[in-house]
Amino acid sequence: MALMLECDGSGQNMFQRFTDKARRTVVLAQEEARALEHDHIGTEHLLLGLLRESAGVAATALTSFGISLDAARARAAGAGTTHPDAPGQAAAEGHIPFTPQAKRALELALREALRLGHDYIGTEHILLGLVREPGCRAAAILLEFGVSQAGIRERVVELRPPGPPRPRPVGMEQRVFAERGVTVESVLSRLAAVEQFAGLTPDLSDMDAELARLRREKDEAIDAQDFRLAEALSDAETDLRVDRDRRATDWLHRPSLAVEVAQLRAEVERLRAVLRGDGLDVDEAG
Repeated sequence: MALMLECDGSGQNMFQRFTDKARRTVVLAQEEARALEHDHIGTEHLLLGLLRESAGVAATALTSFGISLDAARARAAGAGTTHPDAPGQAAAEGHIPFTPQAKRALELALREALRLGHDYIGTEHILLGLVREPGCRAAAILLEFGVSQAGIRERVVELRPPGPPRPRPVGMEQRVFAERGVTVESVLSRLAAVEQFAGLTPDLSDMDAELARLRREKDEAIDAQDFRLAEALSDAETDLRVDRDRRATDWLHRPSLAVEVAQLRAEVERLRAVLRGDGLDVDEAG
């Protein structure tokens, strides 16, 4: 079983970073959903998968709080056979979809790994991803046991301290410097910029529509367990999101209209002074 959800900053697929224990956790979560006759794989089932993978760091952290598999399973069973966020496909058909919150928790596992400076995604990162979703069923179950998000994070860090900072890619400083370099613009180009500021705002609707389509198709591919397609869609979504953020950021970082007008006025006065110095009276020019 494979699961491709997101790409990290190096372009590496998330699933490639999963440890064997993390992969087994996802498989065990599916088994728990089937055993409970639930029609979805939710965060509560991921929690059960973490506990069943008893050799993992997450199981060690959870059991240190006195949480047992049987007790957690009893609470997960109380969630019922349907889930409000599940697509509604029956377990009896042989396919159990992930809920949006479960997918989100698995994607957050990657971010937690990067945050801790780890070059892998283990069961501990999945656990941190679960508690990053405070409204999910798994987080609610943990609260029923008296375990908070802060408590889980503190225990995981004790068991797996943060790694060294990730080195910045070679040449990044040069690229950042080049991107921030100041260029000299002509008066005409600056006038065109003023016109754009006066009448336009950045149009991101096309990119938003495409992102929505990619997310929808990615979710459908994950639910269908077509993980190769999900991987490709995830890569496309990541690239497009970067382009969208860059377009929006470039717009926000541009000078204000008032600043542009003031600079243009100063430029016009400078040109007038030059013309007067050449003996031309621009105020009387026809």
